[in-house]
Amino acid sequence: MIEDMPEWVVKLIVDKKATFAWKVMEKEIYASDASDQQNRFLIRKQTIDDRIMPAMTEEELASANLISTVASNRSRLYNREGEGEAGERKQGREHGGLEVMVFNRNGWGCSLYLTRWDASRASVLKGGKYREFHRRSHFAIGGLVEMWAFRDGDGKLCFVIGNIVDLEISL
Repeated sequence: MIEDMPEWVVKLIVDKKATFAWKVMEKEIYASDASDQQNRFLIRKQTIDDRIMPAMTEEELASANLISTVASNRSRLYNREGEGEAGERKQGREHGGLEVMVFNRNGWGCSLYLTRWDASRASVLKGGKYREFHRRSHFAIGGLVEMWAFRDGDGKLCFVIGNIVDLEISL
């Protein structure tokens, strides 16, 4: 366990019987990450490619829509064939995703889905419990969080995301 792992991460991974964890990223919370309408946590493509995909099985990669090599073609998302209004956005496909457990700094967890969107190639954690997750995590727009990954005692891919607390400010 390296990379100056915070105590709250160590406590969680021990509790979940993980033998190893790694730091995925630090990230600023954007308005879309804390929006009740967007209902997802954005993960940059490079972060997924470098820090998450190498630890995933082929089956997990396929479930998360991460193995497609087809280049993004944004124009296919917009109606250019005379159907409906000009520039009207076509209905996207259902992404589904890989079911993963996501925990907050206090150890509360829920099942979310890791998936990559076709158009932007961005990856997200999403699902019906995301709104509750971001509220329980006290995400604030402009705040900084860190994200760690591990496999629990059953081998399931899990993430833990928590606010980075500046001890000098919080004392």
